[in-house]
Amino acid sequence: MSNNRSFSWSGLAVVIVFVLGLGLLLVAGAKSLGLRPFSPTPTVVPTATPVGSVVLIDYGRLTRPILELHVDESAGAIIMYVEGMAYSVAIESLDATARLVVLPGDKWVYYFDTTSDSSLYVIFRCSADQFNRPAPERTCQISTVSPGTVPASILYDLGFESSQ
Repeated sequence: MSNNRSFSWSGLAVVIVFVLGLGLLLVAGAKSLGLRPFSPTPTVVPTATPVGSVVLIDYGRLTRPILELHVDESAGAIIMYVEGMAYSVAIESLDATARLVVLPGDKWVYYFDTTSDSSLYVIFRCSADQFNRPAPERTCQISTVSPGTVPASILYDLGFESSQ
């Protein structure tokens, strides 16, 4: 009985050595042909790039200063929701609307970006006389608001008058 067991173990060892040797020959042959093993990281499959969006919520005029939001004078204002898009692209896409709310003598036009729960997120004020420039080249200043702390509806209570 012990003779059979040693024979099966030695046979198994021969099979393992044979399989390893065959594997090494296959790898050597693949390298000589320029074949490479699969990458450990998945291959990036090209997919359609999601298109960002800007949603115009409202536009109009800030009729008085809002010191809490660093608004120093009455000005044109746009309330928007930007998702997956550079702010410069969003601002430039709203130029036609901004021209409707800017009056002669306005120094700034304000862009209020909101979150999905309608609270203020980012406030831009851009020079009102630079619509002829691409948005990235315009004089703009930015102020951030802690998300969820200031509802956009407060703008209406603080003197925002809608033009819609």
